[in-house]
Amino acid sequence: MKPDFYTRDNQDDFIAGINMDNYFYQDVWDQQGDHGEWLPKLVLNHLCALKSQKCGLEMVENFVAEGNKFKHVIFVRPDVLFYDPLPIQEVDAVNDIFVPDQDHEEGLNDRFAILKYDKAHIYGKRIDEIAEFRKTQGRIVSEKYVKFIVNKYQLNLKEIKVNFLITRP
Repeated sequence: MKPDFYTRDNQDDFIAGINMDNYFYQDVWDQQGDHGEWLPKLVLNHLCALKSQKCGLEMVENFVAEGNKFKHVIFVRPDVLFYDPLPIQEVDAVNDIFVPDQDHEEGLNDRFAILKYDKAHIYGKRIDEIAEFRKTQGRIVSEKYVKFIVNKYQLNLKEIKVNFLITRP
């Protein structure tokens, strides 16, 4: 890959600055296990993913500040393997966010999303609201949080058929 721009951040520095008490409630875990809390490692992994999305979006915003324009922003996990071309033909001017039509678990699939550029900050910077989400909405689950954000900001949602798989070592 030959990206136009990129950054490398030290994830350990980010992790060291996290107060997990804002995201994972040990007393709830002790009483209810994974019915009351997501596994602590999954919460931490999710926070790292959200931070990465925010950093990536900020690079795009800086690129736009230099006079470049985008209609849409694609967020995709780095461990996703697409079996078919992306269904760009399904991206329309009516909807704000496009997510896969599968694997919604407790909310909406968070592994892949396309957003209108003017709405991308809502999705790409959702790490900024997750501590408050945990306080008011219960345990952090990635799909549950995406659905919360989509509903909170009344994003026009369209589910699209995307043939992909998460690949893990």
